[in-house]
Amino acid sequence: MGVEEALSFEERVELAFANVPYPGDDDIAYDNTGYDLDCEEVLATFRSRSWKSISKAEVFQHRDSFPVFTPVAFHYYLPAFLVACSKYRLELDVAPEHLAFNLTPPKQETGSSWDFFWARARLFDPGQGGVILEYLELCADFVRNDWAGTGKAPPSLARLEHAIAWWKTRLGGA
Repeated sequence: MGVEEALSFEERVELAFANVPYPGDDDIAYDNTGYDLDCEEVLATFRSRSWKSISKAEVFQHRDSFPVFTPVAFHYYLPAFLVACSKYRLELDVAPEHLAFNLTPPKQETGSSWDFFWARARLFDPGQGGVILEYLELCADFVRNDWAGTGKAPPSLARLEHAIAWWKTRLGGA
């Protein structure tokens, strides 16, 4: 077993994102004018803060805020969400599912949805992509376990499997 494999998921996330720079106070939300209330809420919480200082309650509060982040802010703050959503999945309402959704590429690699996704995904290096893949696989395992014994196919599993396949391909796997 390698050193990285012996680390906890949280430690692997910290290691993978250790060198990601803070985006700067003016590059957290897509709108800094004060007119967009969602952006103002994100700025009030995240401005001048390390991702390591973001609490479980703040992850819960901003479980729907991913589209508001700029690509560099999404890159920088993602570890806070990865860690909290993996540790406190049942306490964070829809945050784990929303996070997985925002790490899932659209089926077609063209158009505005793809451009939005790709502006973020291209920032992740292989180590970061590896913990993203690990998170998505963890989500898929949770979904399978949650639906075990129902005799029904989990509705979100196909989307997660699409995301897992995309990240594996991006990382050079099959």
